[in-house]
Amino acid sequence: MSTKNKIAVKILGQDHYLISTDEVDYVHKVAKLVDDRMQTILKSNSSLNHTKIAILTALNLADDLSKARKKIEELKLVAKPQKVELKETKSQITSLADQLTQTESLYENLLNELDMMRSARETQESQMRDLMTQLKGMFGDLEAGDEALQRATSRIAELEEQLLMRENEIAEYIRVFDEIENEKLQNLNLNDEEDSYMYEEEIIYEEDFDEE
Repeated sequence: MSTKNKIAVKILGQDHYLISTDEVDYVHKVAKLVDDRMQTILKSNSSLNHTKIAILTALNLADDLSKARKKIEELKLVAKPQKVELKETKSQITSLADQLTQTESLYENLLNELDMMRSARETQESQMRDLMTQLKGMFGDLEAGDEALQRATSRIAELEEQLLMRENEIAEYIRVFDEIENEKLQNLNLNDEEDSYMYEEEIIYEEDFDEE
């Protein structure tokens, strides 16, 4: 339950005591507002008594209150569509905030994918460097192999030439050998003919001898 306070205020130089549950400072401000209005009216027409001044002050305050209420109603009419618009704006802001959250999430995912792609690219580049090193080694081996193949080819050509020379020499040896063999055969045939002739002569001689 609110506590009631007895508050002393001064209006037109007279003390008045009020009982109110409002705060003391607030009551003093209200009383000062009334006193200021009454002092203004009194200054403009000093012949008025306090009752008429109070009535004029009340009328002025009521006029201010009425105008204030009218202004409030006008503001409410203006504020109503603005309130609806504000509500829509808040809804749009909420939607934009959700979209922003989704965009941020998508952006983070893209950043993660980009980091993964960078990592994969670095790995591929490292593998490519290793492959290039291996290829350089293989090219070096191929060059060394080509040189060795050229040397081997040159050596094979030399050996084939030497083999051809040996074949020619062997063929010449065979030809000479065949000539020698042929001469030997011819000599043997001649010798066989001479031996046969001598044998026949001996037979004749023996026959002749027998006849004698």
